Amino acid sequence: MTRSRTLEEHRLRIARAVEHLETHLDEPLDVASLARVACISEFHFHRVFRAIVGESAMSHVRRLRLERAARQLRTSDRKVIEIALEAGFEAHEAFTRAFSSQFGVSPSDYRRAHARAASHAPVSPPPSFARVETREPVAVLALRHVGAYSDVGATWSALHAAASSRGLAGDAYGLCHDDPEVTDPSRFRYDACLAVGAVDPFGELRSHTIAGGTYAVGIHRGSYSSLGESYGLLTRWALERDLAVAPDASVERYLAAPGSAPGAVIEIALRIG
Repeated sequence: MTRSRTLEEHRLRIARAVEHLETHLDEPLDVASLARVACISEFHFHRVFRAIVGESAMSHVRRLRLERAARQLRTSDRKVIEIALEAGFEAHEAFTRAFSSQFGVSPSDYRRAHARAASHAPVSPPPSFARVETREPVAVLALRHVGAYSDVGATWSALHAAASSRGLAGDAYGLCHDDPEVTDPSRFRYDACLAVGAVDPFGELRSHTIAGGTYAVGIHRGSYSSLGESYGLLTRWALERDLAVAPDASVERYLAAPGSAPGAVIEIALRIG
């Protein structure tokens, strides 16, 4: 096997491990189990994961859990100890130390700071800004991008090229896993997705299901650079109606092809619950 093919194979195996840990963050995770998912020996898994992802497997798990906790502190009124336990910490003190190390403030101070910021936010969005709807799961082919959201164009091009080579097409969705107010832009996770139904994965494309459930749904019109403002309004719209925003990926459905025009019309959705 050539060096390039070896690298591609390792990328695919690590991608399986990353997808597994992302969908099992509430469960016990260790290097041995992740190495089994990747079909790589535990000895080599450490080095390969770090080389491809940029941090060790357990550092990656810990960071994702803490970033999810930060989103919950901002968008829910759940008790800190409940969030700590869900993040895998057995004691409030251990969670506070880890959270403070990553974000520079304690969980309680972080929540208070964002509550103050929210109280000084601009005028509330009108009731017609969004709606609540129940959605069915959507089967998609997905291609992962890691890095600034503004740089996803190449990922979309690669996804469309790969899908077209198999005669596949469907509605375009984007899954934004990370909050720009929480995660460093270099580590943003974004999945470019095409709703093509249940199709076997191929190449770097993987099969995925966008979760069904209850969502707060709005429409963003304007530049891609102002998309964050629309998400802020949608979050505020939900919180003002006592709807708890889940720390799941936000879901975008592109009503025009991504990047096809200077402006954008995008249906944006946050899962509730």
